[in-house]
Amino acid sequence: MLEGQLHELLSADSVDREDEDSLDADIQIVNQATGKGVPDHVLRLRIGSVCLIMRNLNIADGLVNGTKVIVTAISPRLITVRMPGGNQLYGIPRIIFKFAMVEGSPLRISRRQFPLMLAYAMSGHKSQGQTIDYVGVDLRTDCFTHGQLYVLLSRVRSPQDIVVLVPENRVHAGVAYVKNIVYNELLL
Repeated sequence: MLEGQLHELLSADSVDREDEDSLDADIQIVNQATGKGVPDHVLRLRIGSVCLIMRNLNIADGLVNGTKVIVTAISPRLITVRMPGGNQLYGIPRIIFKFAMVEGSPLRISRRQFPLMLAYAMSGHKSQGQTIDYVGVDLRTDCFTHGQLYVLLSRVRSPQDIVVLVPENRVHAGVAYVKNIVYNELLL
């Protein structure tokens, strides 16, 4: 929904070959391959896009896995970003990601792409340790581990800055109820 030109940044994908007798993979199939922590073949960005960095790039500058950044400029070789609330600009280059084409497969893919992913939402685990101005929490499914509800609801400074989505059957007399998972043995 951002204004401005949409940039479609395509990765450069190849199959790593141990020997010359390796199977030639169709490049379109290779482009569709995905791996955990690997950006997609097509990265669609506009100036102002909010992204997460997917790899540790520069620890001293805080450009580490999970850092939120805002795109300020886009070119084929470099994406310029800044951190929310900051003015310092940083250049993000394309890097190489290596992953199995299919889990357990000896066929490995090399993908050269910008280590960024759009981040207008994040998991509770990714939000841990952050202070966020406004939070919307989707609790249509129950929390699955001890402390998760606390982490989700404690990201803001004030309860008025939280919106919680729950199923209708969990709202009684105008109050939303959720199941909190507590392991009593951890509290002893």
